[in-house]
Amino acid sequence: MTLSVSVVIPNYNYGRFLPEAIDSVLGQSYPAHEILVVDDGSTDESLSVLSQYGTRISVIKQENQGVGAARNTGVRRSSGDIVAFLDADDIWDEKKIEKQVGKFNEDPAIGLVSVSMEEFNAAGESLGIYTQDLEGRIAENMLRFDSAIVV
Repeated sequence: MTLSVSVVIPNYNYGRFLPEAIDSVLGQSYPAHEILVVDDGSTDESLSVLSQYGTRISVIKQENQGVGAARNTGVRRSSGDIVAFLDADDIWDEKKIEKQVGKFNEDPAIGLVSVSMEEFNAAGESLGIYTQDLEGRIAENMLRFDSAIVV
C-alpha cells in the first residue's frame, strides 16, 4: 500500500539550520507528500530562507506559541496518511521515511514508529547513537522522555 507522509517542521529562529533539515526531507528515497514548516514567530532570517524553497514546501506562519503548538498547527493542516516530525535543527537519513513506511505496511495495526538518533558535535564527529525501545502502551514512556503527543 502506498502511504502518503506529511512532514511537519516546527521552527523558531533556526534559519541557519533550516536548509539542511529541509534538504534532508527533499532527498528522501520515499518522497514526502508534503512538507509543512510552521514558523512560530521567528525574528531571524527564517522566512527569507523558507521563501527560497518556493512551492516545494508549505510555510505556515503563526505568533510564537511554542514547539508543541507549532507541531499541532502542522498536524491540523496536514493531509497525509502519516505525520512525521522533524525539528528544524535536525536532519534525516535518506531512507528514514522509506523504512518507517515499510514498518507500517508490515503491520497495519501499528500506530507509531520511532527511530534511533545519532548525535554529532560541531566538527561532524559522532557522539553516539540513542535508541528508545518502546512497545505496547507507550504513552507513559513518551511522557517520561518529554516527547510531544498529538491527539
